[in-house]
Amino acid sequence: MAGQLVGGAFFSAFLQVAFDRLATTEVIDFLAQWKIDQDDVENLKRTLTMIQALADEAEMEQFTNKNVKLWLDHAKQLLYDADDILDEYVTEILRVKLESESQVCNPVSLTPSSNGNIFSSWFNSGIESVVKTLDEIKDVPHKLLGIKEYRSKVKELNEKLKEVEQRGLALGLSSSTRAGSSRTSVLGQRPATSSLVNKNKVFGRENEKKKIIDLLKDETTQSDNNFSVLPIVGKGGLGKTTLAQLVYTDEFVMNHFDIRAWVCVREEFDIVRITKEILQSLNRTPQSDLLDGLQNQLQATLSKKKFLFVLDDVWNLDLTFIKWENFQTPFAAGAQGSKILVTTRDHKVSSMMRNVIPLQLEPLSDEACINLLRKHSRDVDGKLKMFGSKIVMKCKGLPLAVKTIAGLLRDRTEDGQWEAVLKNKIWDIDEARSEILPSLILSYHHLPRHLKRCFAYCALFPKDHIFEKIKLIRLWMAEGFVQPKGTERLEDIGAGYFDDLFMRSFFDLYNLNSNDQLSFGWDSFHMYDDLSRCLGIKPFSESSNFLGSSPAYFVMHDLIHDLAEFVSAEIYFRKEGDNLPKIPTAPRHLSFGFKGLDDCLTNFGYIKKAKSLHTLLNYGNVYSGEWKWVIPTTHQLTHQFLRVLCLDGCLNLELPQSIGNLKHLRLLDLTASAIVRLPDSITNLYNLQTLILTTCWILRDLPKDMGDLVNLRHLLLPTDSFCKQEMPLRIGCLTNLQTLNEFRVGLHTRIGELRDLSQLRGTLTISNLEQVGKNNGTEENMQANLKNKPHLRGLQLCWGNYRNKNMFPDSRDAKVEENVLDQLQPCTNLEMLRIEGYGGTRFPCWVGHPSFSNLAVVVLDGCHKCILLPSLRQLPLLKHLKINGCSAMNIAVSELCGEDDLSVNKQFRSLETLLICKMTEWEEWEEFEEVVEEEFPCLHNLKIIGCPKLRRLSHRFSDLVSLIITDCHELREIPQPLPSLQELEINGCEKLNVLPRVPSIQNLSLEHCHKLTTLFDDSQHPSSSSSSDGEAYQFGCLRVLRIYNCPNMRKLTYSTLPSLVKLVMRNCKELSFLPMLPSIKALELKFVQCNKLVLEKVSDLSSLSSLYMEGISNFSLLSSGFFRHLTTLQKLEIHDFSELMMMVGLQHLTSLKWLKISKCPKLVSLTDNEEKEGDQGILLPPCLKFLGLFNCGNLKKLAQGLCNLRCLTEIIIEGAIVCLPKELELHTLMSLHKLTISACPSFVSLVEMKLPIRLKLLNIRNCSNLESLPPELHKVMSLQRLTISNCPSLVSLAEMKLPIGLQFLHITECNNLKSLPNELHSLTSLIQLYINKCLALESFPDMGLPTALRKVWIINCGKLNSPPKGLYKLTNLKELQIKECSFLTEYKNIESLQNLTSLSFLSISGCPTLVSISKGLLPTCLEKFYIENCPILESLHAGLSDLNFLIELEIRNCPIIERQCQKKEGEDQWSNITPYASNVRINGQLQY
Repeated sequence: MAGQLVGGAFFSAFLQVAFDRLATTEVIDFLAQWKIDQDDVENLKRTLTMIQALADEAEMEQFTNKNVKLWLDHAKQLLYDADDILDEYVTEILRVKLESESQVCNPVSLTPSSNGNIFSSWFNSGIESVVKTLDEIKDVPHKLLGIKEYRSKVKELNEKLKEVEQRGLALGLSSSTRAGSSRTSVLGQRPATSSLVNKNKVFGRENEKKKIIDLLKDETTQSDNNFSVLPIVGKGGLGKTTLAQLVYTDEFVMNHFDIRAWVCVREEFDIVRITKEILQSLNRTPQSDLLDGLQNQLQATLSKKKFLFVLDDVWNLDLTFIKWENFQTPFAAGAQGSKILVTTRDHKVSSMMRNVIPLQLEPLSDEACINLLRKHSRDVDGKLKMFGSKIVMKCKGLPLAVKTIAGLLRDRTEDGQWEAVLKNKIWDIDEARSEILPSLILSYHHLPRHLKRCFAYCALFPKDHIFEKIKLIRLWMAEGFVQPKGTERLEDIGAGYFDDLFMRSFFDLYNLNSNDQLSFGWDSFHMYDDLSRCLGIKPFSESSNFLGSSPAYFVMHDLIHDLAEFVSAEIYFRKEGDNLPKIPTAPRHLSFGFKGLDDCLTNFGYIKKAKSLHTLLNYGNVYSGEWKWVIPTTHQLTHQFLRVLCLDGCLNLELPQSIGNLKHLRLLDLTASAIVRLPDSITNLYNLQTLILTTCWILRDLPKDMGDLVNLRHLLLPTDSFCKQEMPLRIGCLTNLQTLNEFRVGLHTRIGELRDLSQLRGTLTISNLEQVGKNNGTEENMQANLKNKPHLRGLQLCWGNYRNKNMFPDSRDAKVEENVLDQLQPCTNLEMLRIEGYGGTRFPCWVGHPSFSNLAVVVLDGCHKCILLPSLRQLPLLKHLKINGCSAMNIAVSELCGEDDLSVNKQFRSLETLLICKMTEWEEWEEFEEVVEEEFPCLHNLKIIGCPKLRRLSHRFSDLVSLIITDCHELREIPQPLPSLQELEINGCEKLNVLPRVPSIQNLSLEHCHKLTTLFDDSQHPSSSSSSDGEAYQFGCLRVLRIYNCPNMRKLTYSTLPSLVKLVMRNCKELSFLPMLPSIKALELKFVQCNKLVLEKVSDLSSLSSLYMEGISNFSLLSSGFFRHLTTLQKLEIHDFSELMMMVGLQHLTSLKWLKISKCPKLVSLTDNEEKEGDQGILLPPCLKFLGLFNCGNLKKLAQGLCNLRCLTEIIIEGAIVCLPKELELHTLMSLHKLTISACPSFVSLVEMKLPIRLKLLNIRNCSNLESLPPELHKVMSLQRLTISNCPSLVSLAEMKLPIGLQFLHITECNNLKSLPNELHSLTSLIQLYINKCLALESFPDMGLPTALRKVWIINCGKLNSPPKGLYKLTNLKELQIKECSFLTEYKNIESLQNLTSLSFLSISGCPTLVSISKGLLPTCLEKFYIENCPILESLHAGLSDLNFLIELEIRNCPIIERQCQKKEGEDQWSNITPYASNVRINGQLQY
């Protein structure tokens, strides 16, 4: 019922937009001008007006009358048809005009800058002027035949509309406007708003927040797995997510947990996706796409860390107990007290997950709702006091409902308006029959018509989709939703729409957490890229009331998204993942979020059938770096009414020439697509407003001429691709351009093309400036007229790079370049300026002139010939300055100040970040003598890199927070004191012998500082009363200390480092003393000459949790006393102790969970001769979870106590001669999941070994004497992966029984293996089978292979005389590789594989007698086909002719085919061989 009501509202909104275009006087006059029957025109006008009146009535009636609903659905489609016809008229006129003009560029504006819609633009400038221009064109009658053909379409449209009118009247719809209508008489039109809601204010949840935090503190409710699950349960709109966010960002919570992660789960509980997102939230890059690899990585990340995870919005659609158990397996690696906070609407989810009583979230109190209503609305004349309690009662304590209805009421000033909202019948909708709150429906119902359509469009995106303001506005513009208003820019109007929806709470700000943050810092050499992006956003919507300059991201609440889906009705359709909702019969807007190639190819057939599409959109997350989908290159774009085409992230994309037929297209987005060239036919897209080619890294060719794209407003080119071609011709004709990210000067593309592009905004990069002035360029061609571009905020001027001043190319003239830069003076509104590769010796006076009062960012990069800096101190708002590679400069005080005139400002008043790199002639940087005040009062970050002659800095930096100095080899002195410094990094300063006073330092890193012997030298700090007092003052806040390759570092300090939690020392050969470290958590000593005193200090670090020691060669024994006090140690790694023979006392490490001993060649035992092992053998730490022994060749005995380690999950034994007692029963290790045995020649038989029943992975590698596997291996029902590699003594596995649940079986380099398990076919869970380099293998088992297989590799099995039997039965097989097997040598024709209906990848190699691949042999679903080493293969065409989805074809060492495919002039040989594949390679070389 609710869906029907709001669906009608959507129809009314669409009608209004269409009427605005169809029913204007200008349109009627235009139709009459071309002698379309005037009666038809009048009838059309009258009919449209009547339908408008009927629609207003139908909107309120259709939710109770199904026939009215059907009438509205039919009228929607008809109005779309009318809109398409209108657009055809206008586009055809524009085509005739552009093709008939005799001039290259016509000065008559076809599209005023205030409007991006051609039709309305022409009428704004006067349709008469267009008609007059057309009358002057030769051969008009012939060229206007297409226009005149539309007469019949107008007449047909009129008849259909008349029929709709009659049907509406027959349904009893009234054309009169009822008195008291909420739309016309009471509510009125909502005025524009300008204030921003404070979204950080939350009411009424203080008690719930405190209760949750108390539960998070409580560690007495722990499960066996070290973590607890706390669910927050409640209905949609109660504020579960908001409450979780309050808890997650609480200061105590942030400090209480070591690591935190936030994941939005949504309807599908996809373990792989959620695990990936947890890793990404923890700032880790997922290393695998398989669950096993991801869980291993997550387990290692969580090891010994107390974590808090929030799983937001968990549903019960596909969540099972087994899935939950599998998902949480890695969490057991975390520390005691770890927590998982879950928000869900479903009590079943809560009961399944929880081991703590869930928090049932109740509705807000009336008082909290009143406060929330007051915060989000305007209490005009006491309206809140009069109506507030009634409104709160309607909202039923739901914060989302209160906030939304407040957005509706905030501009209502009359009592009748508030009362009309309260009495609206929408409140009576039964919530049990509608998933959308009546308050949300009511808020939508009262939206202005132009906002309804914009809001409904958001249904194309999935729930929790993060979107950018700019991108959404561009889409609205392309669809024609943004209607012109006077001279105001469309972008500004669209920004007003967006802001209005935001103010009404239909959009929410997406709060980036620390792991999501986009980099806007200056620690990167590419910081200006991010800054230019910000500056591109800022002026996009200059008239926006708020948020116009913010690079913010937005989301929609789930319930708001549900509302958008309701109102979008049959017009919008979204295909999301494996979800396959009911497909509408005639959708106009389609969006896809493909999970993979199979999903894409399955649905493209449906896309082809949707002929009337306006939108084809591949949505993507702004943070996603994955290329998502593929278009078959045979797909012809036949959607003649398409307005929006977003193909971003296409793996394989070759746009057909037919794209030029999409004459209605307004937006084409190819972001991050693997496209090589754009077809020239793209220049026929006269209506195109936006063309996006950013990050199309392999794009090589642009169209030669783009001058006819007169409506183009936003052109975003790839700035760092292989595309070295010049800019297209006639860019200067595109006078409506608002955005042009790069302009490349070339032989035929003069910088003068920029002269008339006065509307440019954001950031403009002009590259190849060394070409300016060449070839007798005239003054006109050199004039870019940047002064007349007041909306530019960022400007990057780039010449070709040269390494230093002595390598300046002879073809370039420094004087010419000085003249060019002088003429490129921009408007003083500029905020960012970057100059790169400039070859002049001086900068013009405008660089640094105080008139550039808004300039905040200056980058001088690679200007090697410049000897003087511009006067940058005169820029009052300069915040960020980077000087890189200006090697001829020797920065002096006067140069930075500009003149020696004392009247000139001597301070960088606003400078916050200063980065100086590769200044090879810079020797000293002294403070200006006459200046009493500090020169850099606001400087926070200073980075100096690669200044080898710099000896001294003598400035005051009282506010400096971060100082990084690298490769300043002559530097002897650093300014001091630095009272605010928190981070200090010094690398490659070999002559520095003393550190400055840094009392606030928290992070200190020293590398290659050869003269430093200590951190604190009291002889250099005479102000200290004593050494210990000075050291305590100096390093009292230090938390992290790293010292690398400081060969003379003997001691750190004599006293305590009270706050230090991490110490890393590498290659400090002279270290002889460690101070007291009461707070230390992690210690790494690598190639440090440890004496007994240092080792004793380590053994006393009772707070230590992680210890890594490597390359210490002067100890043969680690005694029991060394380990006795390390009771909090959780991770221990001993590596490369060349003399170590014994380790004693490991049992004292009662908290140890991770132990790795490697490259200790003399290690014999983990005990000494005097210690009695007893019945239990050597005791290892009881909490141990990982044990790794690597390359300890003399280790003779492993502790029998191993069997008592109930927590042990993984054992790796590699290169160790370990004697496992026969009675040792590994099956007692109930938690063991992974066992790897590698390079252990003593292993001959595992017959008597019993394996744990929960083992999931067994790897046996490089065991040269291994003859057999455990006979009861099949009883290990949990085993999923079995790998056997390089075991040459293994001869037969015929009688071996494997567990039924095995999923991956890899057998490689077992040269003497003759047979595989006879019962291989019974492994019903097996999905991957890899057999490689088993040279003695002669055949597969007679019963064939299991049918669940998805990947099969059979490679280099030289004696294998036949393929697996019943290969054609593997209907789930997706990948098959058969290479260099003897049975292939006898194949003249490959056995038919057409029954492999899921096969997408096939690779065949080594068929010396194969002549041809005949038709029908290969499955038609094949996407990739590789064939190699087939010397007499001469025919592929028949076999490939029906492979419609083939994307890649690779041929190697097939000489006959190679000769056939050599291109001849005027012939396209590849179309004869494979008409479908777009990526064809021969011997690795791309053919096309």
